Parts: sequence; C-alpha cells; structure tokens
Amino acid sequence: MKLNTRISIVLLPPVINQWKWLSYQDIESVDDYNTALMKITYGLELCGEVVTDDDLLYKTYSTFNPKDLVSTHKAKKFTTYNDLLSYLLANEQRKQKIQDIK
Repeated sequence: MKLNTRISIVLLPPVINQWKWLSYQDIESVDDYNTALMKITYGLELCGEVVTDDDLLYKTYSTFNPKDLVSTHKAKKFTTYNDLLSYLLANEQRKQKIQDIK
C-alpha cells in the first residue's frame, strides 16, 4: 500500500500534466496520438485513476483542430474510443492515398 502511494505521489503530477497538454491537433499521425494517449492512460491507471472510454473520447474530441471538425463530425457519434480510433486511422489512410495520387 505504501509503495503504491509513493509511486502515485511521484508519477501522478507529471502524468496529469501530460494529459492536460496532449492535443490531437499537435501530433502528426493518429498512431502517434494513440500511442501518447495510451502511455498517459497507463500512467494514470498505475496511480489508481480510472480512465473510461468517455474520458478518451472527450480528450480526443476536445483537442481536434477546429478546421477538422467538419470532417470529424461523423466521428462524434462513436461511443467507444476504439471505434473512433478506427475511423480516424481509416480517414488518415484515405487522405494519404489522395496525397499520393497528387
């Protein structure tokens, strides 16, 4: 019990700070964003925090670039983070194929 408390005291503040500043629009790829988000989520869970799908969805939606909101409007209907992630990955691949054609 004391070890878990010590870990939380040291680990929790920087992880919360990382959560606060992580932004979808600041990361180049969906995979990189997901990797960063999952590392932060793991750190929060190590400290005893519970991160739900709603938390992951809200975090992602709230950090979209406003110009991308039109294209991600469909994404707002998702109820699980994995479904949203699949949509974003497919959308990113579609955009890449269009750029490759040009």
